[in-house]
Amino acid sequence: MAEARRLTRLLSKHGRSRQWTKALQVFQDMETRGIQCDTIACNAALSACEKGHAWRHALEMFASMQDGCLQRDLISFNSAISACEKGHMWRQGLSLFADIPEQGLRPDVFSYSAAMSALEKGQQWPRALALFSEMQRQGCAPNGVTYGAALGACGKSLQWDVAMQLLGQAQRQGVQVDVVMFNASISLLGQSQQWEKALGLFAAMQAGRLRPTEISFNATISACEKDLQWAAALAVFFQMQPSGLPPSNITYSATLSACEKGARWEEALQLYGYLQRSSLQLDGITRGLLLSAALKGAQWPRARELLLGAPRSLSDDALVYACTMAISMIG
Repeated sequence: MAEARRLTRLLSKHGRSRQWTKALQVFQDMETRGIQCDTIACNAALSACEKGHAWRHALEMFASMQDGCLQRDLISFNSAISACEKGHMWRQGLSLFADIPEQGLRPDVFSYSAAMSALEKGQQWPRALALFSEMQRQGCAPNGVTYGAALGACGKSLQWDVAMQLLGQAQRQGVQVDVVMFNASISLLGQSQQWEKALGLFAAMQAGRLRPTEISFNATISACEKDLQWAAALAVFFQMQPSGLPPSNITYSATLSACEKGARWEEALQLYGYLQRSSLQLDGITRGLLLSAALKGAQWPRARELLLGAPRSLSDDALVYACTMAISMIG
């Protein structure tokens, strides 16, 4: 009995450190030595496999618990549903979730979170949002994971208004809204051409003492670019360097596109000056945008420099794309 408890603790330790192979070795050693594996030991091994993304082993262990007539508790089901999510098996995950009440158990926040994440990754966005609504009807308070899955479902289905409601609800309930959730919401607002709301969220992130990431800046600039707001895009761009984040090619491309769409060739070529002083190299998209700006501004020497300065490493397809974009944009 003492040895069984020791090995179970060892299983849990390997699970916390995501060392699923070591956990399986301990579990198999217990079986070989004839040490009785109870629900706690099986859950520890199951959790270790799930956390280590060894979802096949996790599901095999879950099935073996039933074959061995072991009682599967809520921890067993939650780990198995989470394994389904990691294995992109939303149907199996939803089936396991439906089995929970049949076992006399009540789903908790981890059950809903795992099932919603499986549905969101399986592109079953209406089902994920329906499960979120059911969760609240059942009196189960959502956590950051469930809100994240719901926001992800909103993003894929372009329901920006629902996403904003969820974000506000999470903040009112004291759920910690992290940078990832803000970034997902800003991206959704950009896709939905809600640039002012995207800027508002970007400002709210900073006011809440969350440090924006490169994704935050790029998503906000892209939201402004899609709505032809070149001045706002530039304003966000010029906040990036002081925050300690150097602009990437994606940042430059989005900002240049905003300037190009707004016929602001002078600002676009100013950005080219910043880019030249950085360690970045022009890609095909950025080169095409700059070519367009130079040609629209009748800056022929600069256009020639951009066209002839294309490095040999730039693929023929990228160079053709750059030239085609420049020609099409000047009519």
